Amino acid sequence: MGVPGLSTLIHDNNNLFKEITLRNTRLIIDGSNLYHFLYNNHVPDEYGGNYDTYANTCTTFFRTLKKCKVDAYVVMDGGYDPDDRKWKTVLKRKASRIISAATIYGRGPEETKDHVLPILCEETFRHVLRELQIPHVTCPYEADREIAVLANKWNCPVLSDDSDFFIFQLKKGVIPIKGIDLLLRPLKTQTEQSTLQESETLPTDQEELYISVKRYQYSTLIKIINVPWKFRPILATFSGNDYVDSSKLEDFHKAIRSKHKNKKLNLRAANPRLMSVAHWAMDIQSEENAINYVLKHVPVEKSNMRGALKYSIDSYTDIGNFASIDLAKFFGANTDDKSKLDRGMLIDYVTKQPLPA
Repeated sequence: MGVPGLSTLIHDNNNLFKEITLRNTRLIIDGSNLYHFLYNNHVPDEYGGNYDTYANTCTTFFRTLKKCKVDAYVVMDGGYDPDDRKWKTVLKRKASRIISAATIYGRGPEETKDHVLPILCEETFRHVLRELQIPHVTCPYEADREIAVLANKWNCPVLSDDSDFFIFQLKKGVIPIKGIDLLLRPLKTQTEQSTLQESETLPTDQEELYISVKRYQYSTLIKIINVPWKFRPILATFSGNDYVDSSKLEDFHKAIRSKHKNKKLNLRAANPRLMSVAHWAMDIQSEENAINYVLKHVPVEKSNMRGALKYSIDSYTDIGNFASIDLAKFFGANTDDKSKLDRGMLIDYVTKQPLPA
């Protein structure tokens, strides 16, 4: 979904992150997020493609993880949910893509910061996954919840820049992609201290390679602001996201804007709306009280708004079980033999229908 301003808030408060060594672990990767990031941040796009450079970038990324004995499992988004809750968001993104393309065409790529992902980037990314035999799967719909459920079942972190993962109650937290340092470093396993060897040097029997990353955990945020963990989905929902139209919450935001000026949170945020909701949410006693307060400031379609608010909160908190695909069963059947990631497995666990020949 994505919460406007939340990613900036989290990254602007460095005390919410802990620097860790990434090695010897499973890692659930938000593939749809990663393939955009790798192209937009590592590939010159003035020629509208550079697929060979992009493929090399993807290959280097996954080989670096492998050298650190990190088992990557990539989960991709499928189609949008059939209830059309995200239809306005879909249209907005399509319009933004058209505007960006027109801007680049009119001014040239060197004069604008706009990006339009080349059409074959996703297929190039998938080709690299197949070539390197990286376990991967495409969910029927959005993959956020399925990723969160799998990460908690396997007790491992998630790799993503999607701000929604800052809201999920993930046991091992989330590692932002843009916070990764891909420089390989040897670590002495007996003393847990880094050595000063060159990254190209092969590790000895007493050393392991690692990369340095920053990890965010929900418990850190709760500790800093001293509020119940339910504060997080309320903060995300009432600020407005893909399921809750923020334009319909204008009266609510005006009502709370001046009520909590004397309260202080140990947080910095460039988004004043997000901070006003954060201060307001500190006094919330229950989810129902929060919803009722908002509905007092929604002039029309109260029943629809109630449903949207409840659906959004539940989507952040209901991560005990998979919604559409049992990823643990899918990947678990292939953990010992990656060659089994074939069409047959996709039939069994994803589509339930035979794929075309």
